[in-house]
Amino acid sequence: KTLVLVFHEDLSKSERNKIIVEYLKKKENIKIIDVVKEYKPKDQKSIEYFQAEMLAVDRIVFQYPCYWVAMPGFAKSFIDETFQLNFAYQFSEDRTAKLKGKIFKFITTTGSPSLDEKLTMECMEQFPKMLADYTGMKYEEPFVFFGQDTEEKLEALKLQ
Repeated sequence: KTLVLVFHEDLSKSERNKIIVEYLKKKENIKIIDVVKEYKPKDQKSIEYFQAEMLAVDRIVFQYPCYWVAMPGFAKSFIDETFQLNFAYQFSEDRTAKLKGKIFKFITTTGSPSLDEKLTMECMEQFPKMLADYTGMKYEEPFVFFGQDTEEKLEALKLQ
């Protein structure tokens, strides 16, 4: 089962991110949560809810618009609050914790053309790769929906 956590400040006003989310809604074994709407920062019950959702699946996917070759600040804040000590990592020889062995992937949109793909990918992947490595998750190749991409590209998006 796959959990897709969507980090868009207003998905109803999005074009490209909404296309991806609507496409994923048609797939089986995928749970989609609009984190911006559902997550309550600094609320322990909300943190525990999202931790439980992550533990209940095999694959965790972050879906977001790319801002300056990075995830939105809200997504980083979510990680800071939910990927806690003894949940996502621990201070020991094997620093991994409860997320170990899960698959981690990100799906993002960018207005830039794929001409910038090599540099863009190197920059965009740094933090997610580190996050997966540090928590013991298996990093899966990201899916990037570039500025000129059409809905047909979504057929290449595999989450099973």
